Amino acid sequence: MSGILLRRLDTGEETELEAKGLFYGIGHSPNSQLLEGQVELDSSGYVLVREGTSNTSVEGVFAAGDVQVFFGTFSNLSVLVLTLLSHIGSIIVFAIFSYLSL
Repeated sequence: MSGILLRRLDTGEETELEAKGLFYGIGHSPNSQLLEGQVELDSSGYVLVREGTSNTSVEGVFAAGDVQVFFGTFSNLSVLVLTLLSHIGSIIVFAIFSYLSL
């Protein structure tokens, strides 16, 4: 990945933003259409990972947060869930470092 093509909705003008990675926030439901055919998803659209890891079905591609785990609506979030999300994020950092052998 070298960048992201941005398009203004009002003018159609396109510009490229240089980037070396992408974190895609999906919100309340797994709006994971971007990943269909790229990594293995369950029937509800959540990314499947190997148990106890953030590893997806594609080597070097990791998943965390609400694209991987269903937590219900944000009104149901608790300190425990937020702690778990932070933990999953830290697992991903270690997985990426390990994968890149840093």
